[in-house]
Amino acid sequence: MKPIYLYDAGIKPWEQTTTVSDSRFATITVVHRSINELFGLWHTLATTIRLRLPRVLKWRTVGHSIEGSKIQELKLVKQLKSEFSDDDHLEKNGDSNIYSYVMQLSVLMGDFDLNTITQPRYTALLFLPDGEPNNGSLWETFKNSDDGLEAGGMESSLRSYEDMLICRLFESDTHVSLQLVGLAEQVDFLLNKLNEIDIERVDEKDVAKLINS
Repeated sequence: MKPIYLYDAGIKPWEQTTTVSDSRFATITVVHRSINELFGLWHTLATTIRLRLPRVLKWRTVGHSIEGSKIQELKLVKQLKSEFSDDDHLEKNGDSNIYSYVMQLSVLMGDFDLNTITQPRYTALLFLPDGEPNNGSLWETFKNSDDGLEAGGMESSLRSYEDMLICRLFESDTHVSLQLVGLAEQVDFLLNKLNEIDIERVDEKDVAKLINS
């Protein structure tokens, strides 16, 4: 299978039924056979994005409230903070009792392990310009999605930070889908790169046939 891509107006998570139809936003979905086969294309796109949005952060939520002893909670916090730097932000939402964090990525995109973001409801990469907002402010923006990031949560976050591009990855037994979600003008500049490297644009109705070919 050769890589293909879809372009949708609005916010359209690949594996979810709920979408946002607002045409101010757009979603590019790149589909390939496996993470290993996707990686070269991912690196090309990430490098292109970083020319415009050089700051890369990882948002992750535990996804459920913390139950059990204080010792278990402290162990979880220690585990989550194991790769943190001083500017990274981990916090428990007082309303939901769920831990989530925003962490600055220090690795080069060519060294980043895509397998660490294959649960797109609970993990995403955020591409932003240098400078503000700080990681704590971003955490505040995403905390209402700490039980799972859906289209509405992405819309709310993108309304708060219009320069941001959200990157999410879904893996199944038959394919992987890499999605780039943001305001249309942030997403559309990637179309030239996809066309330049000869990635075919397809309609959604043709995807299943191409995946199984």
